[in-house]
Amino acid sequence: MANLRFAHAVDDVRPYWTHRYDVYGPKVHRRLTVFGHRALNAWLQFEFDPDVVAHARV
Repeated sequence: MANLRFAHAVDDVRPYWTHRYDVYGPKVHRRLTVFGHRALNAWLQFEFDPDVVAHARV
């Protein structure tokens, strides 16, 4: 049997009174879902910071 990277899906229930943003992260090469303006702003800061590089795949 193959080793699964993820055993089960993450809980994607939207927290009450928050906006859901589905974005694409060029540095991680995948789609992301962030909830709320604070999380969106944090993601944008990571994406625009040239000192933050993509995580190396192991």
